Amino acid sequence: MKALRLTPGGLRKILSGRLWLKMDDLAESPHWPPGTWLILLSPRGEPVATGYLDFQRSIALRVVATEVVSPEVDFFRERFKAALCLRRELFPGEPAYRLVFSEADFLPGLIVDRYGDLFVLQVATVGMATRLKSVLAALEELFPQGAFFLQPGPGLDIPRGFVRGTFPLPYWVKVGGLLFPVDPESGQKTGLFLDQRENQKAACRFFSGRRILDLFCYLGGWALNAAAAGAREILGVDRSAWAISQARLAAQRNGLEVQFLQEDVFSFLRRPQRPFDVVIVDPPALIKKRSHLAAGLRNYRRLNHLAIKALKPGGLLISCSCSHHLSLQEHQHLVQQAAQGLLRPARLLEIRGQSPDHPVLLSMPETAYLKCLLIRV
Repeated sequence: MKALRLTPGGLRKILSGRLWLKMDDLAESPHWPPGTWLILLSPRGEPVATGYLDFQRSIALRVVATEVVSPEVDFFRERFKAALCLRRELFPGEPAYRLVFSEADFLPGLIVDRYGDLFVLQVATVGMATRLKSVLAALEELFPQGAFFLQPGPGLDIPRGFVRGTFPLPYWVKVGGLLFPVDPESGQKTGLFLDQRENQKAACRFFSGRRILDLFCYLGGWALNAAAAGAREILGVDRSAWAISQARLAAQRNGLEVQFLQEDVFSFLRRPQRPFDVVIVDPPALIKKRSHLAAGLRNYRRLNHLAIKALKPGGLLISCSCSHHLSLQEHQHLVQQAAQGLLRPARLLEIRGQSPDHPVLLSMPETAYLKCLLIRV
């Protein structure tokens, strides 16, 4: 592999655990294309790390290891084995989990979600795309029965779809004892969101005998867990006709009574509603870029304001955000503002985050993105 010298500041970043470097962290201007894997040298010329050029946004280089490694099958196999060991410890016997979470599993640019024998790979960078053959070979060694589905990021010249084996879609898998459909061809991201599984389980103690509203319900993760926990009445709302059809199938497959409505959430909330005991707000990211922060804050505040209006006094608001540009403090503040505007006191009962199969690398706060607040309003 080629070598690239770091500045003292770039070396300090790597030693502190940062996996993203900017152009200012490189002592020389790289003249190789994005995706080129490199040995990184200290200012004195000693090899200290391995990474690849990226040039996405402000990221010039992604660090993969704080040693010199060869990005071939053996390297990826060891990374996957370490990731698998953690997930088996977290979810013994469970068929579904996030096997690889990019930087948090020291494989920047790669996400692998496991749904039984279906593995969905999100390849987000050219650097990972150039090593896709080794990635797939390592996965095949560990999971010879698996079928692999690729979800390439924008601009990557790799196929989308099954690259090894196949299954009829949707593929049904159990998550927390409930069956869910997984369809990476038609659904969002890898087909199913696994990051709320522990939050849904923890909230079940509030659902029995209650009237529940699940906003942005997608495939009904919150709604089906509420039904299984004995909720009296549940309504899930999402603007996607496809998602609502799949959520209804999931309710039928699990033998649960849930109502689902296809409608824009903001339009639904603007209509008068009979108050609910619990309102769950789990939207897609409303702040995709830092430059969108001001507008995103207004949208989150308006959404939580309308959700509280649909909530009985003393009811439970479960307010979520998957925008990593929105801090926990900002999230709490906007919910407080929404409640204050309605003269409703808001008491924070619990702060939760993403499921542990989406671990947070403390030296990379960008890996922490999900906020889930349980608030009595």
